[in-house]
Amino acid sequence: MIKSILFLMLCILISALAWGFFHLLGQYAFPVMSVMTLVGLLAHRRKRAKAAENSPQ
Repeated sequence: MIKSILFLMLCILISALAWGFFHLLGQYAFPVMSVMTLVGLLAHRRKRAKAAENSPQ
């Protein structure tokens, strides 16, 4: 029962943060999320390239 209550509280917190994010950014939410996605993809690509460079073949 405690786990269910904690899960419910976590869901409420996440939804409140999402609402706040979209409320504050308004129409800029999509471009901001797009930039964050591109940065994450580029960082992941760089990490994979560095790992492939260091791996013995």
